[in-house]
Amino acid sequence: MKVGDLVRVKDNAAIPSLRGSIGVIIRNLGRDIAQNITGTEEGDCFYYEVNLAAIGNQTLLDKELKLIRAERKKNESR
Repeated sequence: MKVGDLVRVKDNAAIPSLRGSIGVIIRNLGRDIAQNITGTEEGDCFYYEVNLAAIGNQTLLDKELKLIRAERKKNESR
């Protein structure tokens, strides 16, 4: 994921206050050293600051973003 990427939260997300919200990745906050030591997949070790319309700025792991993000439609461009 990159700064500026759109985040569209699934309508059936586990967190009701986030359902259907949209936002944007503001910045990459860097690697989580603790997860790096435990052997977690490399892609899941980055924190991102995300501004979500429903609740404002949140700090989320790459893994968390993957869990709540809605799939992009085939005709939707980046």
